[in-house]
Amino acid sequence: MVHHMIFFIWLLLAATVLEAQNAPVTTVASLYGNSNGPVTVPVKVTGFTSIASFSLDLEYDPTVLTYVQVAKNPLLTGSFLVGDHSLSNGKRHLILSWFGNPVSLTDGSSLAELKFNYISGTSALNWLDDGISCEYADANYNPLNDSPQACYYLNGSVTSEKLVKIGLFLEGLYDAASHKMIGLSGSSAIPCAEPVADQFSVELHNSTLYSTIEYLAPDLSLDVGGWAQFTVPAGKNGTYYITIRHRNSVATVSAVPVSFVGNTIEYNFRDASTKALGNNMKLMNDGFWAIYTGDVNQDNFVNLTDLTQAGNEASDFSAGYLSSDCNGDGLIDATDLILIDNNSSEFIHSVIP
Repeated sequence: MVHHMIFFIWLLLAATVLEAQNAPVTTVASLYGNSNGPVTVPVKVTGFTSIASFSLDLEYDPTVLTYVQVAKNPLLTGSFLVGDHSLSNGKRHLILSWFGNPVSLTDGSSLAELKFNYISGTSALNWLDDGISCEYADANYNPLNDSPQACYYLNGSVTSEKLVKIGLFLEGLYDAASHKMIGLSGSSAIPCAEPVADQFSVELHNSTLYSTIEYLAPDLSLDVGGWAQFTVPAGKNGTYYITIRHRNSVATVSAVPVSFVGNTIEYNFRDASTKALGNNMKLMNDGFWAIYTGDVNQDNFVNLTDLTQAGNEASDFSAGYLSSDCNGDGLIDATDLILIDNNSSEFIHSVIP
């Protein structure tokens, strides 16, 4: 009986230790709006506690970047090795290896800085993990848990393009209690990332002649927290109306043309009605603003034609990824009809410059 109890206690202690020993989260930065010349890409860590060794393997495109050197964090005393090798796919990869006395770094610290010469174009910076090529060890040189890999090793890029971040909520998918939208049924998501709510498109319109579309970003993934991002060419330096289009939502336009000067542009529709032209958004119960739903046939009006289409599909017990599914549950039923009817009664329509 005593032996069984000792064994049980040992199992509990072992399980606790194993559960606690996760690898740090390692992020290689993304650099936008770069011009030819030297660039420095930081590799940052979170949860770097009592680490005694690591091996990291990072792929890059040699037609875009030429490797110069790596500068490690000065707290990493001991043996530090760097290898720059070719891959069979035409890319190259940097292998960073270190071991020494156990070290702890504050969250957000740079583990190392990767120095390249930037040529042109875009290079993904992707971690290559075959199980041991990216690995951390604790003070006793025991490997730490880093599965799933995509949650522990976050990729980056170097590009001349600009980053655009868009914040928005969709009325039909929004849950005021959680301050988020529901996830798209059947969508795959990284376990540690926000699930996808739905797909949508962004149009950048000329600020003086709205009918001219200067750039189109289709099929963007909108996460349940209400954010999406995409890149635009470096030459997009003007001011543009941002137009949001979604399969059953009213096309919504930014209140004013947005300046695209700079390497990162952010526009958040969620926090004020004044972010949309004509204040054309719906106030949700928690104080956030959402883009109106119900424009099933995408004619810029929520009216009887939308209600009729959804009603016919509801009568046929239609299901799936359909424009009439305004609440995102995969079914066409009374809940969708109520959303459409409410906005039709309010004569909701797109407000276009």
